[in-house]
Amino acid sequence: MNLLTKEQIEELIAVLQKGFGHPQIDTLVYNKICALEDMALAYLETLAQVPSAWRPISTAPKDGSVFLAGCWVTCKRPNLPNVDEWQQFLGHIDDEGDFVDPETGEGFGWEWNDYTHWQPLPAPPAATGKEV
Repeated sequence: MNLLTKEQIEELIAVLQKGFGHPQIDTLVYNKICALEDMALAYLETLAQVPSAWRPISTAPKDGSVFLAGCWVTCKRPNLPNVDEWQQFLGHIDDEGDFVDPETGEGFGWEWNDYTHWQPLPAPPAATGKEV
C-alpha cells in the first residue's frame, strides 16, 4: 500500500527541483518521501489495532470473549454534592447472560442492563524473549 502514487511523487519532485534549481534533488526527495511514507504506514497499522472507541453495550460479544464494560454511576455522599463517576470492569458474559469477572465468575454488583458501553481489549505486545 502506498500513500502517494508514483505520479504524485514525481510531481512533488518536479516542483522542488524548480523551486531549488538542483537536479539531484529528485533522489534526495524520493528517499525522504519513501522514509516518511514507511513511517506513516507503520503509524496507520498501529492505529488500526487500537480500539476505536466505546461501543453500545448491545453490541458486546456474547461468546465468552473478555472485554471492558462500563457505566456512569452517581456517587451519593452525605452533606456533599453527588458526583458522576465512570466505572469500568474487565469481564465476559457467562452462560447465564451475566457480566462476570473472568477469574472468579463473580459479578461486579451491577445488572447487565446497567452497563452502557463496552470496548475490546487491545492485542498483546509482541513477545520479547523475556517472558516470566
